[in-house]
Amino acid sequence: MNNKIHTDGREYNEYPELCRIISEAVKEKTAKFTDLGELGYGPDIYDRTEKDRAYLKFIGDSLRRYIAGDWGDLTEEQKENNEMAITEKYLKLSVIARYNYPRGGDIDIITFEDRIGTWIRLHEDDYE
Repeated sequence: MNNKIHTDGREYNEYPELCRIISEAVKEKTAKFTDLGELGYGPDIYDRTEKDRAYLKFIGDSLRRYIAGDWGDLTEEQKENNEMAITEKYLKLSVIARYNYPRGGDIDIITFEDRIGTWIRLHEDDYE
């Protein structure tokens, strides 16, 4: 199963909601960072969103924050690195953000340094 969507709104899977969020942010010019490549997510995220609409909303809200340049629960140094990664075109750095879900299931959103894709995954602490 291919769990990826494009940031231009063309969907590969059943997540038109995430496509809509990205498209609206770009149109509204609230997006600071749009060089996401393909958006992917793991089976753990897929399973959770299938069962929990509130979690799907959390994923969408987190993605909206991410493309707006709100990096969530990171250190100041990590936030500065992200800003440098998206503004300095000659630097090829990954961009990462962390968002906390009150009922467990915190996520990381990571855009790879080559900008070929962005991955949404459970934060490592939630694997323990």
